[in-house]
Amino acid sequence: MDSHKAQIPRRDLPDEGSAVPSEVQPNRRGAGLAPQQNPMATTRRSKAKQPVDHSATINFALEAAAEVVVDEQLDELDWLIVLKQKVAACPTPFRDGDLLRYLRQAKLNRDGRKDYVGGTEALKMREQEWLWHGVIMREATNIVFALPKVGKTRLMLAMLAEFLKGRGEFAGVPMTPGKEKVLILGPDQSETSWASYLIKVGLCNASGFLEKGVLPMVTAETMFTLDEYWLSSVEEKLRAHGPLIVLLDSYSAAIRALGLDENKTEAAMPLMKLHNLVHQYNSTLIVIHHSNKAGGEGNAVRASRGSSAITAAADNLIEMKAFKNDQDDGLKKYELHVEGRAEAEVAPLIGYSKQSTEWMSCGSIRDHREGQAKDAQYEALTQHQLMVLDALVTSSVDERKALSIGDLSELIHGEPSKSQKVMMSKTVKRLESLGFCIEAGSRSSASGPPTVLFLSTPWAVTRHRIAL
Repeated sequence: MDSHKAQIPRRDLPDEGSAVPSEVQPNRRGAGLAPQQNPMATTRRSKAKQPVDHSATINFALEAAAEVVVDEQLDELDWLIVLKQKVAACPTPFRDGDLLRYLRQAKLNRDGRKDYVGGTEALKMREQEWLWHGVIMREATNIVFALPKVGKTRLMLAMLAEFLKGRGEFAGVPMTPGKEKVLILGPDQSETSWASYLIKVGLCNASGFLEKGVLPMVTAETMFTLDEYWLSSVEEKLRAHGPLIVLLDSYSAAIRALGLDENKTEAAMPLMKLHNLVHQYNSTLIVIHHSNKAGGEGNAVRASRGSSAITAAADNLIEMKAFKNDQDDGLKKYELHVEGRAEAEVAPLIGYSKQSTEWMSCGSIRDHREGQAKDAQYEALTQHQLMVLDALVTSSVDERKALSIGDLSELIHGEPSKSQKVMMSKTVKRLESLGFCIEAGSRSSASGPPTVLFLSTPWAVTRHRIAL
């Protein structure tokens, strides 16, 4: 009886131990009985595990994430590493995606941002919609594109130099000054090339030091690319000095090392990340890009090189191209065709003087086109119309006197006939419709209604004197 009891497992064995029968009869194949067939086998008993309070461990992870994001000694790229170490002993199996989500939430809380806006709070609005009126939008993403070596970089740097000086206009176009500093991301050029450009516009002194208002920049030597490391670095600048004006020159150079196909949608992803980042800090982004050789036939989206997703990520598109049929006045003229989310006024026509390195207004493209049309109309005037215009110009400028139909008829014909007076009336009306002369009051007549007087327009005076 006692020997039989020795083969029964003790009920108080620890969890990690079990009783083994002392004598087990072999089966026909020479093996011991399987556990489920052995009547002497002992059933394992384990202690009941305490349930994990996942809510508490998640709260612990959230608090740890909040500590990580406010640690100024940590780089943002190292946050995940540190947070994983802090929660390593937690029984909840956190994945990297979970921890990144907690870090994102902690960062939003740190910066006072929310997942949703509106409701009981008013939406933020731009105080000034334009930085450079009708061309560069403030607190927006602007893409400036043109063919290589047209002058995109030179134009943007000159404009920013005037902005930092607090000027109210640039190249004849109004500008709204502000407190923004400038951050230049310049992977497209070497440090020496940038120094040459910056010195010419006054953003760098002759000794090579950046002027006040220009933050430390990146060049081709710094190996800048729009990856997570550099996006994090840019955010540090925005957080410390924002709002900023960020100038990226050029986009293709900034994504070259990422191996993205510029003609596919994937090429726009880095720009979208930078776009969202800059907007978080109420800053302005200016991206210099290249246009395609075929042009866009007046459509800015088609004129930009690469995938249309790149232009779709922007708020404002500025196509810069050399103005054709340029006059030999020492200026290189450029037309700026603007399309975007804000209503732009007449696109400006600006000129650059190589002698003075100054940018100046050449009016608007519309005005210039109208002038070209008037030139064509002037060239098409008949001999009689030119004689009448010459009489009007001479009287307006030399004598400062307006003339009537009768006065003009007598100047041209001496003693005009009735039909000649009728023809003169038609000629003057034609010149008036073309914008070459205007009504300039009237002269009282004793025998009838007042006589209408005419003067030549300033444009007609200039154009006619050039022709002479």
